[in-house]
Amino acid sequence: MSPFPTYTELETDDDIIHTCRFASPYIQDMLYTVFVNDIEEHHNKRVLALGPGDFLEDLFNTPNLNVSALLNRYKDFLKRLQKAGNNPWQDQPRRKTDYHLTEAVGHFHLYFWLKMALDGICSIIPEFPTGNGKVDLKVNDFDFAKECSENNFPIR
Repeated sequence: MSPFPTYTELETDDDIIHTCRFASPYIQDMLYTVFVNDIEEHHNKRVLALGPGDFLEDLFNTPNLNVSALLNRYKDFLKRLQKAGNNPWQDQPRRKTDYHLTEAVGHFHLYFWLKMALDGICSIIPEFPTGNGKVDLKVNDFDFAKECSENNFPIR
């Protein structure tokens, strides 16, 4: 058997499968183990936007969007991120005066989560009013940022 890897193409009805085999079973097993571990490590860092089986029934049953229920889901997402070892605030821009995160960081992270959680159910539109440095989020024409500020839900 050749010490070099051998390449083959297996044709199925609708696809071509490419394979690479090594003469040494040890090398093939080690490469397989490394690739699988690498894929598992990358996969385990991903966190679902919503818990499995969460159908968001309580968000849209009222005439207005249930902001407190939505924000509780966002807080749960942040906890799951932390449990998985992910820190969304790492390496983000901070103010030079007190080194707190800039407000836009939290707004964009919330926007990112809203897109993951609600995309396909309703539209999430960021609006950038001129001059105030804030990002207003609209969910199905519902002013999310205004509702959060009126109900003392800080977007941070």
